[in-house]
Amino acid sequence: MKFRKADIAKVARETLGFFEDQNIVSQSSFDEMIGHNYFFDTEKFIEIRLADSNLRTESITCEYWIKGSGNPLNIKINASLGYYLVILKSVDSIEGYERFSELIDVKDTFGNVPQCKLVKSADVKDIKSDLESLARLG
Repeated sequence: MKFRKADIAKVARETLGFFEDQNIVSQSSFDEMIGHNYFFDTEKFIEIRLADSNLRTESITCEYWIKGSGNPLNIKINASLGYYLVILKSVDSIEGYERFSELIDVKDTFGNVPQCKLVKSADVKDIKSDLESLARLG
């Protein structure tokens, strides 16, 4: 699926709703969620997992998946190093996000370009603020 700005906005709104429904207010809110999938419907879900990260640390990964279409939004939170990374995929350029690689033309099978934003904060309030900005795209 080609993800446009309006699609990213919808995904961001649904992810914000998930944060509210699950009462996610800090990184520790994710602790009991690790290893679980949270379904919006039969096609869309959020996966929460722990992943290896930089300098032998771990990050909590919150990925929004659409079956058959991939994952348009991926949030990695590394509290040990004090940052979060938002990776989104879209055929449109999203202001404030950089292409994953300027050196090579990286695209998924649908033509979406991975774009990322690194923020020196691991605060869920800042993540929600970024999701709110994305939600206003469409």
